[in-house]
Amino acid sequence: MMNTLAAQSKRIVVVDDNQEVLKTMKRILLQREYDVTTYENPRKALEEYSQNQTDLILTDLKMPEMNGIDLLIQVKKKSPSLPVIIMTAFATIDTAVLATKWGAFNYIKKPFEISRIYDLIDQALTPVVS
Repeated sequence: MMNTLAAQSKRIVVVDDNQEVLKTMKRILLQREYDVTTYENPRKALEEYSQNQTDLILTDLKMPEMNGIDLLIQVKKKSPSLPVIIMTAFATIDTAVLATKWGAFNYIKKPFEISRIYDLIDQALTPVVS
């Protein structure tokens, strides 16, 4: 489990076209003292995430402006090592495979347990020691 001091410096960007999901995710992540920025518009998130140090992106899969896979592809072109977790209420094997193919750190079905998202975030933000 990540300690609170380590979490304070970690910046997480959350992208979802649903305001309620954004509010809930922000509340959940602020409980762990992450620096959280939310975006309803994935294009705006794509423009702005790199202007500040971003440690992780959590994105919805189905959004009207740009889907989460397209966002993932664009992020990986600019920032190949930045972890991206795809969240979706419409989980399918095909989209999970596609997300993995394009480098998603993980893929999680909504609704999910808060402990599960905390575990995924901890894993994504923990440096890999080789």
